[in-house]
Amino acid sequence: MRTNDEAGTTSAVFKYRWVAVPVLVTSATIVTAALIGDRSAVDYGGGLDYLTRPIPIRWPISAALVAVSVFAYAASTTYFLRSVPDGEARDPWARAWLLLTTAGLVLGIVYRVVTAGVIGVNIGGGFAFWVATPLSAYLVLRAGRIVQAAGRSHEPEPPAVPS
Repeated sequence: MRTNDEAGTTSAVFKYRWVAVPVLVTSATIVTAALIGDRSAVDYGGGLDYLTRPIPIRWPISAALVAVSVFAYAASTTYFLRSVPDGEARDPWARAWLLLTTAGLVLGIVYRVVTAGVIGVNIGGGFAFWVATPLSAYLVLRAGRIVQAAGRSHEPEPPAVPS
């Protein structure tokens, strides 16, 4: 049997779980882009064309950003998955986590494709942006629907009114 304090703690955990969503997607994007690295073509003297130039961040700052992102991803994953009761109730949260991580991976890959220096036109960058924007939006919205449905199923029932 739960006490009022435990019920309040549980509702607070469900109430603020949405904070883990943007942290999870953003940190997955940064870590993916860092792992892929620069994909620019070799410049043979004619100069490279860019759809969008990469964000200029010096090495020590970028290394710190990646380290913070790895920690933030681990922390948000732990918070997102560990605050759910065991059993079948965890399955929807795991699916939502997978969708959010996939959205971060897609955005990280697209960032590297769009910011790659190429000789000529970056058709792959335009195509990647055209496909990745609706795909990532769908993944995040679908994860939100799963989380919303799972959160509703864990809310305490209102007390019965005697008739």
